[in-house]
Amino acid sequence: GSLEYLASQPDVRVLSEPAESGLVTGYQVGTRVARGELYFFCNEDMWFAPDCLRLLSEQIDLSKRIAAADGWHRTYDDTDWLHRGVRFRGTRWAINSPHPRFETDFEVELPPGERVPYPCAGAFLIHRDVFAELGGWDTSFFLDHEDADLFLRAWQRGWICATVPDARIYH
Repeated sequence: GSLEYLASQPDVRVLSEPAESGLVTGYQVGTRVARGELYFFCNEDMWFAPDCLRLLSEQIDLSKRIAAADGWHRTYDDTDWLHRGVRFRGTRWAINSPHPRFETDFEVELPPGERVPYPCAGAFLIHRDVFAELGGWDTSFFLDHEDADLFLRAWQRGWICATVPDARIYH
């Protein structure tokens, strides 16, 4: 009943994109009609702590080149971490990584505001002007590594993503 509920809300505009087009294609379609200064991308099966968006938005500071903020994800029942601070660590071979000699650790305990290589595409906030500068999502990605791709382009332009431990996301 989600679609019917959202369609009945006067302040909500519902856009549809076939599931076969992939996650970031849906995200990209949304940016064409979004009007805010900040874009919050999130999967459809998440919920957020009441202060999550405020905490994420407080981290973005273009004067310091901080273009995006990455919250920390827990299981729905709040028993386990799914995503915290992100770091790369050397390894002999990592087949499911943006670089074969480094694996990604998504559960590093980091202080608020610490720079991370990229946010989780499942839920993060980014400034719309930086998103536009980066060229938006590469819609050839169906699912996975689209976030690393977006932030590889951000790194190349000197933009930063900050981790926000208190911005809780449940997935």
